[in-house]
Amino acid sequence: MDIVRYSIGAAVAVALSTPCAAIAQEAVAQATQSEDTAGDKKQGSAQAQEPQLDEVRVQATPGTDSFRATDANTGALGDRPLLDTPFSINVVTEALIENQQMATPQDVFKNDPSFAYGFLPIPWTTLRGFLIGTGGYLYDGLPAFVALNGGRNQLQGIERIDIMKGASVFLNGMGATSSSLGGVLNYIPKRPLDTPVRTISASYESESLFGVHADIGDRFGAERQFGYRTNLAYRDGEQSVKGSRWEQTVATLAADWRASPDLVFNGTFDYVDNKTPRFQSFFLVAPGVAVPAAPNARQNLSFSWNDFQQQDYRGTLRADWAFAPDWSMTAQALLGHTWRPTVFAGSTGLITNRFGDTLTLNSANTLDTNYGSGQVLVHGKFPLGPLSNQFTGGIAGEGENQKSAQGRIPMLPSNLYFPRDYPNLTPAMPDTRRSLRSRSYSILLSDIIGWGEQWSVLVGGRYVDLDQDNYSLVTGAITTSASVSKTTPALALMFKPVPEALIYGSYVEGLEAGATAPAGTVNANQALPPAVTEQYEIGAKWQLKDLLLTLAAFDMTRPLNFVDPVTNRYVQQGEQRHKGVEFLATGRVTPDFNLVGGIMYIDPENVATGNPLTSGKRPPGVPDFTANLYGEYRIGALQGLFLTGGIYYAGKQYANASNTASIPSWTRFDVGARYETFAFGKPASILFAVENVANRNYWSNANSGFLSLGLPLTVRLTARMSF
Repeated sequence: MDIVRYSIGAAVAVALSTPCAAIAQEAVAQATQSEDTAGDKKQGSAQAQEPQLDEVRVQATPGTDSFRATDANTGALGDRPLLDTPFSINVVTEALIENQQMATPQDVFKNDPSFAYGFLPIPWTTLRGFLIGTGGYLYDGLPAFVALNGGRNQLQGIERIDIMKGASVFLNGMGATSSSLGGVLNYIPKRPLDTPVRTISASYESESLFGVHADIGDRFGAERQFGYRTNLAYRDGEQSVKGSRWEQTVATLAADWRASPDLVFNGTFDYVDNKTPRFQSFFLVAPGVAVPAAPNARQNLSFSWNDFQQQDYRGTLRADWAFAPDWSMTAQALLGHTWRPTVFAGSTGLITNRFGDTLTLNSANTLDTNYGSGQVLVHGKFPLGPLSNQFTGGIAGEGENQKSAQGRIPMLPSNLYFPRDYPNLTPAMPDTRRSLRSRSYSILLSDIIGWGEQWSVLVGGRYVDLDQDNYSLVTGAITTSASVSKTTPALALMFKPVPEALIYGSYVEGLEAGATAPAGTVNANQALPPAVTEQYEIGAKWQLKDLLLTLAAFDMTRPLNFVDPVTNRYVQQGEQRHKGVEFLATGRVTPDFNLVGGIMYIDPENVATGNPLTSGKRPPGVPDFTANLYGEYRIGALQGLFLTGGIYYAGKQYANASNTASIPSWTRFDVGARYETFAFGKPASILFAVENVANRNYWSNANSGFLSLGLPLTVRLTARMSF
């Protein structure tokens, strides 16, 4: 399958929502106590509504919407009810995004215990202990490569985020550049609704970060068959880390055309420009050195010329067609361009002693990437006698062309507690040259076969073919190539003892192109064999009125790649095995109390590495226990007032493969309030939150051995009004 070619700046779009996936909006009885409307904003809803519903819904959504979702996008299987899906899935709803004043993906990660993350403009993030690669970030089900792999992705135009846990090439493909074994994040864009949307907001974040946001949408035409939704946002100012600024410009547009009851077209276009000068540094630890105490997190440890900027254009096209009874087809395409102008990165420090002395590993680079992806999926049913079935078949493809350049800056000494600055360092930068070309395509088939009302089995598989070339920035010649051709299966057995519960067991696989031996090894630039990850999972889900409980136990193994210290050869030997249990609770416990929380225990281990320094050790940056709880409580005596708060915990993490250096466990507390009222006769709300209210200094993460600091005390304030 040929991958669509694209040019810089090309990206316009369409995406569409199928009427089959529409979810009827529940009526609201009172403004002070609405029923769960988490499904109200599902795309393409064409249900009639009560005349007064629009005004009441806008008022109630920020205050009383449950954080519980009913459906999620499951990749190859399409939109499905969570209680009919044999995988662990967590959905971050629009209500949660708004109520927590989410600004960055890190705000999303904190609500799920399966994540470990750092507070950086690039998300050094793991799911179930495995690093999330570029293939782990999807936009409406399609890979968006480095565009969504940044730590400052726009959330203003996002309706919800579906988090699919575990390795599954079958569901989501393997990513043309970098697979994601621990799971994927699927960003679902806001789309036109049946009722007008007119919301404006202004925000503040300490120290002096101010922002504005407008969300406008409506329908028009003789039969209101055309719809649009636009989100415009801008923020600029200094963040809670001194000298660290953030300027963000966001413009998104979604449009749809309901050509007939059975055919809908939809398109989206996103423009995002992020500038984060002097973002906080992160650190490695030299061999034999213990991790020093965390420095003052409000103090900026990077150099004044440290800068990071990323500009993204992205467009999508989508068509949903119910072409026969019980049969439908979805066709999607995505084109995008990511541009990082010359970035001066004086942000990676090597800690050389217990007194906090550092050597900063400086660099400068430029990145220019064009990418595209697409898929066609067919869903339907055919006769199987007494058995029921849900068939899925499809094809998918994706490709990426990347240019880059690198400059050098000398290593510079500094200190965690008494940082130094070296102004006006600007290395000479060569012109960008091709650095990577990748393409992949896949074919998938699956069927969910059921008997009776309680039992069903999923049988599926995806054939993947991938080719990838890496190029020298000096000579332009191909330095390494990787090729993968493999069929990966997916099997699951499901049992529903009652309609509100599901018990399942599943087996899926993850797939990675062979890693390349790094420079300095005796087999430098040699590509190792492809790596297959196996995952076994047993889980249960229970919908207890408006509260969804999810429990999953998993066992994941993948081949381990490392440099043999005896031969200095990069080898694939032994396994990295992650066994764990995760529990999630999301929704409304009482009419006045809403929560999202969970815990995860994980036992990761490097097995049979052939080296006593690493065999039996834990991978760096993977805490054995994580927990989170965020809740909001309505104060009955004061109509419209809600108290909010969160508790977040991460256990001890090792900072190197030999487990001789570590960062201690940490606990963070957030507090806040929200007040729902009317201004000029229109629904309005005021949101206030204090993160890290104790102003604790702590190392938040040690992913892959890179240490990042937690944020200092941070105040957030938002005023929102609908009209």
